Amino acid sequence: MQISFYRIREGASALLLILSVSLLLTSCTSRVYTPEIRSEFTAEAEYSFSGFKYKTKITVTPDTVIVELLTTAARGLIIKNDGKNITYAQGSMRKSFPVEKIDVTNPSRVIYDVFNDVVSLTPEIAGEQFVFKGECSAGRYILRLDRTGYAESLSLPQSDITINFLSY
Repeated sequence: MQISFYRIREGASALLLILSVSLLLTSCTSRVYTPEIRSEFTAEAEYSFSGFKYKTKITVTPDTVIVELLTTAARGLIIKNDGKNITYAQGSMRKSFPVEKIDVTNPSRVIYDVFNDVVSLTPEIAGEQFVFKGECSAGRYILRLDRTGYAESLSLPQSDITINFLSY
């Protein structure tokens, strides 16, 4: 029985192809896409605290959070949190306080704390949302982001706070 050179080459080529495909398939890994959390944005939102609701304009930058009240008798009040001080401004009135002196349920404090904490967390995937669960000065929180990294909602059940982000 004579083995031809072409049969050996065909057999070697087939074996090499099988090994290459199996190696390729075993070296594949799946990667879960996690959106970049937006470190800068402006959004209209509804802030709810113990059943009291009002609309706000929230501006987040890497260093500050600014919350402007759009409804209620406090309309036009601007609350700015730079991580060290919280400043209240309305018209010509301006007053600053150290963050530690301000209640943990203050909207600028809640948002500042959460967005600085969430960057160290790994999200769960729930349908079309990324869900981050963590803890800040106001208690445990749940932050839900859409697939593009924009916040949809933030809730702190222990403090009875819910923020629904309405539009960007």
